[in-house]
Amino acid sequence: MSNATWMSDMASAIGGRKLKEVALPGTHDSGTYAISADSDFSPDNPNDAKDFIKKYLESVPYLDIPAKKIFAGWAKSQSKNITEQLEAGIRYLDLRVCRRSGNDMYIVHGMYAENVNVVIDAVHTFVTNNDKEIIILDFNHFYEMTTGSHNALVSKLISTFGNVLAPRSFTVDATVNDLWAKKQRVIILYGNGDAVTANAQLWSQSSISSPWPNKTDTASLKNALEGELPNKRDTFFVLQGVLTPDGEMIKKGFLPDHWHSLEDVAKDTTPKVVGWIKDLWANQNLNIVIVDWFEVSNYVDVVKSLS
Repeated sequence: MSNATWMSDMASAIGGRKLKEVALPGTHDSGTYAISADSDFSPDNPNDAKDFIKKYLESVPYLDIPAKKIFAGWAKSQSKNITEQLEAGIRYLDLRVCRRSGNDMYIVHGMYAENVNVVIDAVHTFVTNNDKEIIILDFNHFYEMTTGSHNALVSKLISTFGNVLAPRSFTVDATVNDLWAKKQRVIILYGNGDAVTANAQLWSQSSISSPWPNKTDTASLKNALEGELPNKRDTFFVLQGVLTPDGEMIKKGFLPDHWHSLEDVAKDTTPKVVGWIKDLWANQNLNIVIVDWFEVSNYVDVVKSLS
């Protein structure tokens, strides 16, 4: 079975099930693979991180490391580009968009990452070449956006995907077979109410629940995720298997035997999350799962095996 076509390959197992009942591997901050030491800070940059850079890095003149290089290591959540993620089996993309100038928009996570048009075009190419793979695009945070920029983004989405878009009239109770029958295999969740009201092709954020654990250690993360598992699922549901760096974590990163980047965090955390899913939560009817640096473990294989 190819991860690029795993939904097609599992048609007999998942076809009759509601999409909210199918286990879907996703990525956290999916477009951040493009972040580097040359990236600029973006408006979503959390205040505690800005304060840390100002108060700590600038107060240590002998630490000859550019602040951008340090922060890039903590902002980059993925290493694989969108095409590589989709071909590896990822079916849910977590996207935060910021208008940079005019209607030029980028994915952001503390720093500017990929141009949003590159992401959209990569998804379009993938679904064109793979006629039974269903992709959920979750545009859940926006920054510096105007009515005009929302209109431009929505226009790009509708013109690019066209009839492949699944309208929200399907609702979260649509089965995989329902989507396949109509050949509408891209679901767009959009975090702007006016845009959703004006466009039947967009789904409201009320169609998805994605509780943020906001934890900085794996023990606390496990407890938080376990507390979410019994929740009633009337929507798509995202289990966020990620830790959230704060200023203190970044500061400790200068010391030996500590995480030095989000990649280091993921190399420790993502395999643990995969282990919890496989050994403890396999019967919890998981829907969407997201992690950082997904390829550091057998994440995709474990999640899709639950379906």
